Order: sequence, then C-alpha cells, then structure tokens
Amino acid sequence: MTGIRSRGFTLLEVLVSVAILAVAMTAIMQSFSQGFFTLRKTEGYAIATLQAQSKLAEVGPLIPVAPGFHNGEYENGYEWQVDIQETGLPAPVGSNVALDSGERPGNLKAYAITVSVSWDENQEVKLQSTRVMVGQ
Repeated sequence: MTGIRSRGFTLLEVLVSVAILAVAMTAIMQSFSQGFFTLRKTEGYAIATLQAQSKLAEVGPLIPVAPGFHNGEYENGYEWQVDIQETGLPAPVGSNVALDSGERPGNLKAYAITVSVSWDENQEVKLQSTRVMVGQ
C-alpha cells in the first residue's frame, strides 16, 4: 500500500500552531492594554490642561490679582490651586535683565501666577504666567 497518506494534521502540528497562536494573542492583548492605558493618561492631561487654562483666564475677572493662594475642586474630582506672588517686572524687549521689584517704572506691579490642576495620585499640570498691573 504505497502512496496512501492521511489528509489530517498530526497532534504535534496542532499543538505547535496553538502555541504560536497563544503567543501572538498575548502580544496583541498587551499592545491593546498599553494603548488604552496611554489613552486614559493622555485624556487626563488634556482635561487638566483645559481646566488650568480656564482657571488662569479667571485670574483678574473672578480671582483678584493680588498675592495669595486659592484652591478648590472641580466636579470631575480634579483639584486646582492658584498661587499669586508679586515679582519683578519682566525684561524689556531686547534685554535679558529683569527689573528688580524696587525698579518699577511708573506705578506698575508684576505678579507671577501659577495654576496647578492635579488628579489621581501624582498627576499634575502646571501653568505659569505673569501679569503686569497698574498698582495702587
């Protein structure tokens, strides 16, 4: 009986193909898991950045531009902090030396504003700005 062959797979071939499939599926699942983790982290930074920009825009109209510390919490659980400190005036255009707080031209005052929005354990977005105001 020469030339008679079975047309099925051997047990060894099936086991090898299942092992290869298992390794490939594990790699694919880890890739998806990492992608979802990165997406969630990126979403957190995007939300915090928008909220920090919004809070920075409130300094002046809603939060007085005066040395002090303000904080609170958004409805989504993100916490915000605004720290306002008097500082030296920014350097004039074309100069690389800032003016000391005692060298104010006219009646100008400069304030360093730092807005921080934090969430989860150690996640934080921090924005900084300087406002120059006419002093009183």
